[in-house]
Amino acid sequence: MLHRADLSGFEKYLGCAELMCCNPAWSMKDLAEALHLDPSMVTRLLSPSKCVAAWQEALKHGKVGISDCYAASKLQESEQAGLLALKLSGASRDQIEATGRKKRTVESTVKVSRVRCPLACGATVVVSGPEMSLDGLIEALGQALDAAKKASKEGIDVKTLARVMADKAKV
Repeated sequence: MLHRADLSGFEKYLGCAELMCCNPAWSMKDLAEALHLDPSMVTRLLSPSKCVAAWQEALKHGKVGISDCYAASKLQESEQAGLLALKLSGASRDQIEATGRKKRTVESTVKVSRVRCPLACGATVVVSGPEMSLDGLIEALGQALDAAKKASKEGIDVKTLARVMADKAKV
């Protein structure tokens, strides 16, 4: 059904959505297997279901494509209207994707002063610092990992490493 070249993006979306409704036990992977599609394509084809009604209407009338809906579906509903306006004013899919990525980055900039990460091996890693974002945590853990690897190569034990890092942090 979906392999016909003359189906619109909206028709493909409706077909996938209907198949999922008719087969409630199916996962998206099951749908992909039934349609002989890559699972990532099924994710894209079903992305309008995560969009506000205005995006679905624009898809229905051919004003936007499935890839545009996929870019919009990654944003909160409150952010989708602005992205639709941008698309309808002539922005390309790549511009829509870049704008959406920028909005998601701003939304995800939660900051905390302490992050506690229990690990499966029983250890707990605690990182603290002033207003740390996820990127800041990644940077801090990367620096700690680099220092630990260097200490290991130089034969330094963990207690000495902790003192050396504390001394460097003071400077």
